[in-house]
Amino acid sequence: MADVMTSVQLRQVADLIYAKTGILLPENRECFLRRRLAQRIVATDHENLESYCKYLRLGDQGEELQALIEAVTVHETYFYREFEQLQIFGEEVLPQLVKERPGMLRLWSAGCATGEEAYTLAMILREMLSPPDFVRWEILATDISHRVLASARAGLYNERAVSHLPQIYRERYFRGENKQYRVKEELRRPIQFKHLNLMDRNGIMTESPFDVIFCRNVLIYFDDRSRQEVVRSLYDALRPGGYIFLGHSETMSRISSLFIMRKFREFIVYQKPVG
Repeated sequence: MADVMTSVQLRQVADLIYAKTGILLPENRECFLRRRLAQRIVATDHENLESYCKYLRLGDQGEELQALIEAVTVHETYFYREFEQLQIFGEEVLPQLVKERPGMLRLWSAGCATGEEAYTLAMILREMLSPPDFVRWEILATDISHRVLASARAGLYNERAVSHLPQIYRERYFRGENKQYRVKEELRRPIQFKHLNLMDRNGIMTESPFDVIFCRNVLIYFDDRSRQEVVRSLYDALRPGGYIFLGHSETMSRISSLFIMRKFREFIVYQKPVG
C-alpha cells in the first residue's frame, strides 16, 4: 500500500498536520510519514491514501486526525533529562523566585510527553521548598497526544525511564509494581495533566500566568514561523520576571528578541523583563 503513495499526496498530508499543529514533517522524513500513514489506512479500513485523505477532509470529526497526529509525533524522554539544567532551576532560579514571589508558584511543562519531566520538577520542588519557605506550588503538564497523557497520569515507568534517577528518590517517590515503578500519590497530586496544542494561543492564555515554563526539545519540531507564534504565546503566558527553559540545543536567537538572556554557570535561561 505504501508504494502507491506519491510524494505530492504525502506533502498534502504533511501540510494538513502542519496547519493543525505547527509541527513540520520535512521531505527527509517522508519514509517515516509513509509508514505511519500505511498503519492508519489499515486501522481505519480505507483502501488507499486517496480514500483516507478524503475522509480526513470531509468525514472525520477530528478523532482520526488526532490519531494521525499521535502517530507522527515523537515522545522521547526520561527522568532527570539534561540534569545540569535542572540543577540550575533548583539551585539558582527557584530560590530567586521564592524570594521575589512568596505564596504560590506555577510551573508549566509544555510538551510533557509521558510525564517524566513534570514528575521530575515535582521532586525538585518537594526537595528544595521546605520550611521556612512555606511556598505552595502547582504544575500544569500538557501535550498534544492523548495517548501519552494517559500514560503520564498512570505514572507507571520501566527501569529505563528511571535509570538516571538517584536511588533515594526512587525509594521516596515511587513504589515497585511488577518490576516497574509507580509514582506515589503525594507526588502526583499537585500536577494537572491536560491536552493542549501549542498552536492554540487562546488555550494557552486560559491556563496562564506561569512563573516558569519548561519547553525543552519541543520547538525543534516546528519551522521558524510556527516557532515564533508559539514563543510569543509562551512569552505572554509568563508573569513578568518569569523564566523559560529550552532544550540544550535550542536557542531564542533566531526566534524572538523579547526575552532577557540570563547565564547561570554555563547554561542559558530566558527571562521575561519585569518592566
